[in-house]
Amino acid sequence: MPLFLPVDAYIRSCTPWQQEILHTLREGILESSPAIREMLKYKIPFYTCYGMLCYLDAKKDRVVLGFCRGALLCNDEKLLTGNQKTVRHYVVKKGGFPDMKKLAPLFQEAILLNEWQKKK
Repeated sequence: MPLFLPVDAYIRSCTPWQQEILHTLREGILESSPAIREMLKYKIPFYTCYGMLCYLDAKKDRVVLGFCRGALLCNDEKLLTGNQKTVRHYVVKKGGFPDMKKLAPLFQEAILLNEWQKKK
């Protein structure tokens, strides 16, 4: 019997279009650094690397990638939305697909920010 991680179960519980987006985002996050760890927290996938990095959340009509310190990230491409104190979101609506080439630098910047904050 195969061993399934809690995040695998979360993704399997989503609709097929959400699963495709979640798999792509998850792969991009995990490829960003071997130090990234994944877990279910608050019933959604969270990723840590020197602190809380980001999370994935499948909503009815969209999939949200939330950067925990997104307000501190460079957003020149205007990929991130939100007006919370720290969190910013990258949203993929039904029928869309994540732009991993544009997201990759944000993952790296978020990791470096966390690493810098930890060393302070």
